[in-house]
Amino acid sequence: MAKKNDFISELTDDWTPLTDDPIVSDVIRWSEPIFAPMKPGQRGKAKAIGQQMIAGEILSLAGEAPLIFVMEAEQLSSVSGSRFKELPVKVGTKIKRRYATILEGDCHRLLWKDEGARDFIISEQK
Repeated sequence: MAKKNDFISELTDDWTPLTDDPIVSDVIRWSEPIFAPMKPGQRGKAKAIGQQMIAGEILSLAGEAPLIFVMEAEQLSSVSGSRFKELPVKVGTKIKRRYATILEGDCHRLLWKDEGARDFIISEQK
């Protein structure tokens, strides 16, 4: 079971909505559905059985799906109201998510201690 952690469970002044493109080393968080496992031979769309929040650091921006190191994962809700024994996304793993999926989940970015340094990196990339 994923542990509840203040890192992602509280919206503080340190988190800001993601309004521009993320860069490598940004820490972001978003919510996304948890889908029921598909049975062998089963067709169609998987059924959403819950909601989870993920926080992670962007490692790479190659392609349309950035590579993200998962720092925290927390169950927000479930259809049955019970806690899952294990979340599909594991802390310490690397995942890829399309930008559209991330942005659909009310994405926030953790502010850097020195936002000027982040602005400098962005200006150097242009």
